[in-house]
Amino acid sequence: MTTSLRRSQWPIALLAFLAFAAPASAQVAPFDVFVDPFAQEVIAGQTAVYRVHISVAPSSDFDETVQLICNDLPHPSVTCEFTPPSVTPGVTPGDTSVLRVMTTQDTPPVTDAFTVIGASATRETFGAGILTVTPSFMVSAAPASQSVTKGGSAQYSVTVAPVNSPFDGPVQLSCLQPLPAGVSCEFEPNEVTPGSQGRASTLTISTTDPDTPDGSYDIVARGLFEAEQYSQDATVELAVGAGSDFTVSLDPSSNTVIGGQDAIYTVSVAATGGFSDPVDLSCGDLPTDVTCEFTPTSVTPGNTAELKVLTAQTTPVGTTTLAVTGTSGASTSTGTGSLTVTPSFSVSASPTSQSAEKGGSTQFSVAVNSIFGSFDEPVRLSCLQPLPAGVACSFQPNEVTPGAGGASSVLTITTTDPDTPDG
Repeated sequence: MTTSLRRSQWPIALLAFLAFAAPASAQVAPFDVFVDPFAQEVIAGQTAVYRVHISVAPSSDFDETVQLICNDLPHPSVTCEFTPPSVTPGVTPGDTSVLRVMTTQDTPPVTDAFTVIGASATRETFGAGILTVTPSFMVSAAPASQSVTKGGSAQYSVTVAPVNSPFDGPVQLSCLQPLPAGVSCEFEPNEVTPGSQGRASTLTISTTDPDTPDGSYDIVARGLFEAEQYSQDATVELAVGAGSDFTVSLDPSSNTVIGGQDAIYTVSVAATGGFSDPVDLSCGDLPTDVTCEFTPTSVTPGNTAELKVLTAQTTPVGTTTLAVTGTSGASTSTGTGSLTVTPSFSVSASPTSQSAEKGGSTQFSVAVNSIFGSFDEPVRLSCLQPLPAGVACSFQPNEVTPGAGGASSVLTITTTDPDTPDG
């Protein structure tokens, strides 16, 4: 993680900060403000807790109430509160207030100093502390609701996605206990590392018959980063009862493609009893610049359809949940899978046109640039065959890796005389 202030720089930076902040004409206050601990580190969304102590010199008779104020917090999304909001030396227990500095998931990664101003009726001074905010993650699940018969099971796709910056810690997945009677849950995999693009897991919720009562239940899927005891939840609904007459499932459960490629799934429809009517298939909400096609669009239980998910070079990078719903009359069922889109690349050449004499050659600059992220795989360059008679081409180099900043190669086109016709 990149921070704005390395820990080794804190004392020097704070001395400079304090020297700059205190005007030369300021009257020395008869009390000091101390922040303890001096530095705290939290994941975005957590709260850092400090103790603010008002220290009065033993020889001083200062007894005014000191109001406490936060200043220069690292980001607009960071707020603070004091309990109590003021300290009266000799009256407030321990001459201390508890300071809670609250971040949100929108707080970007940062390390920065903040100040605590202590202001009485006649004097003002301040202390300082350090807050480090590291990246966080969020948990989502799709579809939001599923129906099952007693003894059946339902699957949901649970995605753990980073917020603001890559989250490189392991996130353990589990269902919040206790579960309803006769209900169990399982994640595959049960631990993911979101990284920069997010990761998905399949949640299977199973029921037993006759233990599971009819009804609708909220099941909470929890992602836990154990090292910091930081967790995020997503809630899905499970309706147990008559259920649907069929189930829908996707194979494979996850696919990864480069932006602009297509992902292919097999959609299976299975009857839960003697159901045999046609089932119409449709996709749920899809990301920007993603479409889907079914072949065929309707199947009977026991048969399959091909699902083609089409992405574009402009499709945002990341992992998303695919929800495929089958509908037959009043009966519906939804199957889920995940789609991960990785960065793609573009190729351009400059200039777009050159002239050469027979037997001569000309050169073009060919640029290969990443789209939506960093494309870190080798790209091999060549001219599309067949070339015109008497024309040859070469690239130097003939393989590049665009990365985050792009890469270029020199294309040399050579003609031979008299084989190359005018044109």
